[in-house]
Amino acid sequence: VRGANDRIQLGFIGVGRRASYLIQHEDFGEGRIVSVADCSKQSLAKAATLLPDSPNWAPYTDYRHMFDRQKLDAVFIETTTHARARIAMQALEAGLDVYADEPRVPAALVACERAVLLPHVASATEETRHAMAKLVVDNLASHFAGRPPLTPV
Repeated sequence: VRGANDRIQLGFIGVGRRASYLIQHEDFGEGRIVSVADCSKQSLAKAATLLPDSPNWAPYTDYRHMFDRQKLDAVFIETTTHARARIAMQALEAGLDVYADEPRVPAALVACERAVLLPHVASATEETRHAMAKLVVDNLASHFAGRPPLTPV
């Protein structure tokens, strides 16, 4: 029998819709969420309302600080696809187990002739795509000017 201090300490990086769903509906077994990280303070505030113990989670706007300050065993990385790989590498280097996979699509759905699979539809508006492209260009310009990136991951 494990004691309270022996439970698996979990952190979430990215606490948007998918992470919120997992937090509210997933059975983490012997795992216990102890901290969350998101670059959006609004998302962190919303995460603090998800479960009765959510206000006790240590919030971070920089996941690297979470790695440095929390005693974690594993992290769920629920960020955008382009950010996930770097964060996963840093988490592995920190000695953490990493859960960072997209949801599995059932083979029967993939094989269905009438199915159209549209990942990340929420970011598919023309305005969002233009803003994302501008952000890439602005980050590159900052890098080549010898300044740090505007949105480090």
